[in-house]
Amino acid sequence: MLKGHKLLINKTNFKWYCISVLLTLRYLLPNYFDNVIEQNVLIETMVAVIPLLVGLYIIISSRCRITVSFFPFILYYFLLVMATAMNRGYIGNVIIHSLHVLMLCLAVDIISKDESQLIGFLKAVRDITLMFYIANFILTVIYPHGIPALTESPLFPTFLYGNVNSTIKYIIPGICCSCVLDNKNHKRISAVTLVFILGIFENAIRVYMTATAVVAALFILLWVLCKNWIAGKEKWIYLAVLICLALFEFLIVLNKNSAEFVTLLTMAFKKTADFSGRRKLWDNTIRLIQGKWLWGYGYKTREFLKQNIGNYSGSHNYFLDVIFQRGIFGEILFVSIITAPFFLIKKRALSDGQYILLGVCSACYLMFLIEPFFTTEYLIIPIIYLLVASLNKTIIVFKT
Repeated sequence: MLKGHKLLINKTNFKWYCISVLLTLRYLLPNYFDNVIEQNVLIETMVAVIPLLVGLYIIISSRCRITVSFFPFILYYFLLVMATAMNRGYIGNVIIHSLHVLMLCLAVDIISKDESQLIGFLKAVRDITLMFYIANFILTVIYPHGIPALTESPLFPTFLYGNVNSTIKYIIPGICCSCVLDNKNHKRISAVTLVFILGIFENAIRVYMTATAVVAALFILLWVLCKNWIAGKEKWIYLAVLICLALFEFLIVLNKNSAEFVTLLTMAFKKTADFSGRRKLWDNTIRLIQGKWLWGYGYKTREFLKQNIGNYSGSHNYFLDVIFQRGIFGEILFVSIITAPFFLIKKRALSDGQYILLGVCSACYLMFLIEPFFTTEYLIIPIIYLLVASLNKTIIVFKT
């Protein structure tokens, strides 16, 4: 498979490169194209159906076996569907959203088990993401204060990915795939991976300080560059990340009397003590949760979120969004899912792929603290599933 440390391109790689483009293009499209597609019902339907059909083809043709790891994810989305139905919400939208995420989880897991399929997939996701990322970067140079037709306020410039904070969410799959390819090419870090990460830093300095993106990109960069030092300590670093998540939620998000500490924390990133308005969103969400903490509200429209929480994207804290949508049982389930890798990691060394997945997931968890992720779950949840499934080898005898 290797020649001069470069992965050879063969017919199988190319076939799965094309299949992977059809499978993932819809999810990797920047927010701008989503808005354009929504204006045409026929195109919107085609864009939604094509990846589902491709994913179904992959799942059926592989005769895959469903692992125990998949059932918590099914339950996670069942709780969302159930809560939406109980609150008489848009059940069709939720079912489609859930099918897309769960299909991606299974399809990507299947692809990861075959080297030829995996190479095609990794290159497709990396290339698609890089293409849109470069286009977005060029537009930030041409329109440093945001694309005029998209930007409502110069204080919040808008580009292809939406506001600057959204960029990191859309490129996480590309960064993950690029890092895995680097390992397969026996590189510590490639030029493409550096373009992704350094581009985030450059944008933060030149266009708009995005603390979330900077922290996540820095974490991934250090995770990759310090692999020799981290090796053997992954489990405990992962635990440290989980502890930081808990401390932030209990001491800052749920605690209104943390002004002094918060001021010191936010000043480092040139942000206000209310986390650029997020404090109000958190408080409003907590107030709503207290009314329906058991089962949650399910899926709610952007207009509902804007009116009752204060922002079209919800609370800007994924952990609050989970309990708001799925109730306390959904929160417990999600926390159990992200905690599971700590207990599944054995004393033996992780594979290169598992090592990358662990680092990328940790970076995503940190972003969960101050960013909305529900509408882009299909970019992150499959990565979390792949990590859990790769660590848990227990298999249920069930074939498609």
